[in-house]
Amino acid sequence: MAAGNRGHAGARLCVCALVVGVWLATTAASALADSINTPTIVGKPQSDKQMQFSLTGSADATGTWLEVLVRPAGPIACQSTFDNDQAAVPGSATIFNRNYTVGPGPFTAAATYTPSTGSDAPESFVACVWLMRPSATPPAGTTTAGPISLTFTVAPPPPPPPSSHQFNGSGILTRPAVGVDTAGERFFFWQGQDHRLWESYYVSSGQNVVTVGIAGRISSAPALAVHANGEQDVFWKGGDGRLWEAWWTGSWHGGVSLKTPKLTSDPTAGLDSAGHQWVFWRGAKNRLWGMRYNGKAWGHPFHVGDTGPLTSGPGVAVNPDGKTVVVFYRGADRGLWSETLTATRWVKSKLGDGPLGSAPTAGADRSGNLYVFWRGTRGGLWEATRHSGKWRAASPLDFAGTIGTPPSAAVEANGAQHVFWGGTDQNLWGIEYENGHW
Repeated sequence: MAAGNRGHAGARLCVCALVVGVWLATTAASALADSINTPTIVGKPQSDKQMQFSLTGSADATGTWLEVLVRPAGPIACQSTFDNDQAAVPGSATIFNRNYTVGPGPFTAAATYTPSTGSDAPESFVACVWLMRPSATPPAGTTTAGPISLTFTVAPPPPPPPSSHQFNGSGILTRPAVGVDTAGERFFFWQGQDHRLWESYYVSSGQNVVTVGIAGRISSAPALAVHANGEQDVFWKGGDGRLWEAWWTGSWHGGVSLKTPKLTSDPTAGLDSAGHQWVFWRGAKNRLWGMRYNGKAWGHPFHVGDTGPLTSGPGVAVNPDGKTVVVFYRGADRGLWSETLTATRWVKSKLGDGPLGSAPTAGADRSGNLYVFWRGTRGGLWEATRHSGKWRAASPLDFAGTIGTPPSAAVEANGAQHVFWGGTDQNLWGIEYENGHW
C-alpha cells in the first residue's frame, strides 16, 4: 500500500510539473504578444497637404520601437521588417524608425505625412507598420509585430482659385463673339473702333490678331458659329441695317447680305453638329426674328410670335444633335425670358432671374444642359444653368471681376464653357470651365 501510494504521488508530481511547464511556456508567449492595429486616417488625404495617422496597438516591453513608412502603392507588399521594406522599395518616406518608443501596455501614437501625387489624378499609397524589440528577449532588433498595412487614396491638389485671364485682342467696345471647334481651337471676333471686323485666334499652328477686310464696315457686334472642322461663319448688322455674313473655309468668302428685315440689335448664332445654323435678332417693334440654314440654303426670315417686347438682343443655345434650340432675352421686366422650339412650336417661359444689365449669351452641351450668362446691373458676370431639366438659381461669378461689355459664350459638347468679354481696359478677357472647375 505504501509503495503504491508513493507511486501515485510521483505521478501527481509529474502532472503538476507538466502543468507548471505549460503555464510558464504560456506566460513566456504572452510576454511576446506585441500587436498593432490597422492604422486609421484623420480626415481625407489630399496632395500637398499634411495628413495624420492614428496608430494603436500593444507592446509588452518598455522602449519598443514603433516603425512606420509610407510609399506609393505598387506590386511589392509591405515586407517582413522595416529594413527589408526599405531595401525592396528605395525612396519610401520614413515616419518613425528607431526614434519613437512605446510600451509597456497599450499605446496610441499620432503620425503626420504630406503626400504628393505629382499630377492632377488621384494616387494610391500604402502605410506599413512594425514593432521592433530594442533589447532583452527576443534578441535586440527582432520585429515582434507587423507588418500591418493600410492602402489609401490621395486626392490630387485642388485647382488654383479661379480668375479671369487676358487674351490677344484690344479696342473692344462691344460684345466679342467666341467659338471653339472640336480640336479645342478658339476663335474670337469683334467690332473694332474702326468699325471693321477683327479676329483673334488660338490654333495649333499659332495665334494672331487680324482684320477681316472682306467684311467691310460693320454696324454691330458680330455673331459666330464654328463648325467641327474649323469653318467659321460670322454674322453682323450691315450699314443697311440688315443681316450680313462672311465665312472661312481655308480663305474668306463674302460678305453678303442675307436680305432680312432690319435688325435693332446685335445678332446671335448657333449650330448643331450637322452644320444646321440658326441666327436670331431683335427686329422692328422689339420682336424676335430668326433664320435657319438647313445645310444647303437659308430659309426665309421668320418672326417668333408672342414673345412680348425684347429689351435686349437675344442669345441662342443649340445642342449638338439639334434637338435643343432655346433663345434667351431680357424682357420688359428686365428679367430673363426664353423661347424654346418644341417640334414646330415656340414656347415662352419666364425664368425669373435678373435684373439683367445686358443681353444674355448662351450655349448647350450634348445632354441638353443649358448655360446662360449676362452682365449684371453692377458690371459683374452672372450665370444661370439648367441641368437634367431643372433650373438652378442665378449666381454671380465674382472672380471674373468687372466686365466692360456684354459677355459671349461658347459651350462644347462635353460641357466645357468659354466666356469672354471686352474688359474695362478694352482688351479681350475671359474665363473657361474645363475638367470640372473654372
